[in-house]
Amino acid sequence: MTKRLFAALDDAKHQRFGLCDEDTTASFDGFLDCFDNTLGVCQINGKHPAEPKVSSQRDYALSRLADDQIRIGEALTKRARLLVARQAETLPVLGLDYFGYRLAFAPEAEASGKYGELARSGTLLRVWDFDAAEPDGTIWRGYARRFVNSYVPRFDATDEQVADKYGKWESEAEFDRSAPIKTLHHIACEDRRLDQDGQWKGEIALVTLKGDIDNLGSIFQQGLEKPTFAKMASLSRQINAFFALWLPWFCEHGKDAQGIARYRNTYTVFAGGDDFFLIGPWESTLALASELREKFAAYVANNSITFSAGLTMTHPKTPVRHLARSAEHALDAAKSYPGKNAAQIWNRNVSWADWQILMGQRCAALEALMDRAVTHGAEFSTGLTYSLLQLSDRAESKRPEDAIWRSQLHYRLTRFFRDRVKGDDSARDRREQLLADAIGEIGGALGTYKGAYRLPLSVLLYRQRN
Repeated sequence: MTKRLFAALDDAKHQRFGLCDEDTTASFDGFLDCFDNTLGVCQINGKHPAEPKVSSQRDYALSRLADDQIRIGEALTKRARLLVARQAETLPVLGLDYFGYRLAFAPEAEASGKYGELARSGTLLRVWDFDAAEPDGTIWRGYARRFVNSYVPRFDATDEQVADKYGKWESEAEFDRSAPIKTLHHIACEDRRLDQDGQWKGEIALVTLKGDIDNLGSIFQQGLEKPTFAKMASLSRQINAFFALWLPWFCEHGKDAQGIARYRNTYTVFAGGDDFFLIGPWESTLALASELREKFAAYVANNSITFSAGLTMTHPKTPVRHLARSAEHALDAAKSYPGKNAAQIWNRNVSWADWQILMGQRCAALEALMDRAVTHGAEFSTGLTYSLLQLSDRAESKRPEDAIWRSQLHYRLTRFFRDRVKGDDSARDRREQLLADAIGEIGGALGTYKGAYRLPLSVLLYRQRN
C-alpha cells in the first residue's frame, strides 16, 4: 500500500492543476462586478479588485486579501498569539473569513488571557503560540505551539553607538521606535569594519541564501527500513523543527567561534518544511551557510541526508522578487552538481567539503599572506586581486592558451613584489621568501581548486572595499 501511495504521489506531483476541467468549481462568477471604477485593481497583487475601506486607510488601491497579508506580516513580528474564532464581534480580526473562521493576533499571554470567556462560550476555538523561543531555548508557555518564523533584525543600543557605519542611510535608522526593524539597506552595512584610520571599510551588499534538502522524496521512500505513516510523520516533523524552530532561534541568539552574535542581522524570509530562504549581510551570511551545514549534519547524523544551497550577492536596492529568482537559479545550479550536497556562489558550484576548506583554511591562509605583504610595504592591490581572479578562471579553462596560467601567476607575483619591496640584502631575502610563500599558497590552491578559488579571493576583495 505504501508503494502505491508513493507512486500516486509521484504522479500527482508531475501533473498540472486541472483548473479548466468540467468538474472544477468556477472561481470567477461576478468577478468583474466587484471592481470599483475609481480605484481599479489592487496595487499590491495587480489582480484583485481594490476595496474602498482598506484603500482609504493606506492611501493606495488595495484589496482586502492584500491588506490581510500586510497585517499578517506586521503581526508575525510584533505579536505572539494567533486566535481562531467563529465570530468577529469582539476580536481585532483580519478582513476576510478563512474557511469560515476569523483570525486575530494577540501580543502576549496576558492579552490573550482575557479571551477566556470566549473560549468557554465556544466562540474562540484555538489559541496558538508562535512567539520566538527564549535565549535558553525555552518554547513552552502554556499554549499549543505553531512554529511560524517571526524573526526579523532590529536595531539595539549597540547599533545606535556605531550608527555612522550606515552611511547615507543613518538618518533612516529609527532607533526610538517600539519595533525598530532594520531595512535591507541597513542590513547590507552590517559587515563593514573600522580600519586603522577610523574609516568604515567593506562592501555594502546582501547575500540571499536559498536551500532545500536533497532527494527528500527518496529519503521518505527508501530511507526508512520499514516505513509506516507514524515514522514518516515523525521524520517530517523532525526535519521541519530544524528549519522552522532552530534556524530562526540561531539567527537571533547563535554565536560564531569567537562568541560574536553575528547572525542576528539575518532576515529569515521563510524557514520550514525542508527548505529555507534567508537574506543577510554578505559575509555573515556566507559564515552562516557554513554553520548551517555543520549543524544540520550533526542534527541528522546521517551522511546520506544533505541539502544544497544557492547564494547570490546583490546591492540592497535590488527588488526582493529579483533576489528570490536569482537565488532560485543558483539553487538549481547547485542541485546540478554531481551528487548534489553542494552550494553555488559567484557562479561557482562547490561541494560543501570544498566550501568548508575554501572559506576556512584557504581564506585564512590567504589573509595571513596578505597581512605579511602589508608589513613589507606590498599591500595586495585591487589590480593584483583581479588578476588572481582571472587566473582562477584560466586554471579551470580547457583552452590550450590558458594552460600557461602557472607561468603567468609566477610572473605577476614576481613583478608585483619586486616593484614594491626594495632595500638591503636582508629586505631582499624577506621579499624572496614572501614571494616563494605566495607562489606556493596561491599556486597550490589554484592547482587544487581551480575556479573555485574565486571564493576566498572574492571574500578578501570585498572586505577591503571602501
